[in-house]
Amino acid sequence: MSRFAQPNTVYHIERDSFFDCHTNLHPMSTVRSLLATAAVLLTSCGSSDTWRISLKDGRQFLCDGEPEYQEKTGYYRYRTFQERDALIRADEVVQIEQDS
Repeated sequence: MSRFAQPNTVYHIERDSFFDCHTNLHPMSTVRSLLATAAVLLTSCGSSDTWRISLKDGRQFLCDGEPEYQEKTGYYRYRTFQERDALIRADEVVQIEQDS
């Protein structure tokens, strides 16, 4: 006989032994812990740097992270919130500032 499980073997887990450790939780403590976890996740998602690029013609672009100036091409490269790379000519930019 093989040491491995047989294909037609059915394994049963005793229901009481699994649920015994979870039955002593109060419903409000579970809700509070879920809310705390959600709050931590939301604050960690919103912690990325937002930068504003202002152009001479008045348009403004928001980007995720600080734009990088590429000396070789004369463009600023930045990352959009749709996670795409974009370029703007440096001579069109008036101001780059961190958005609060």
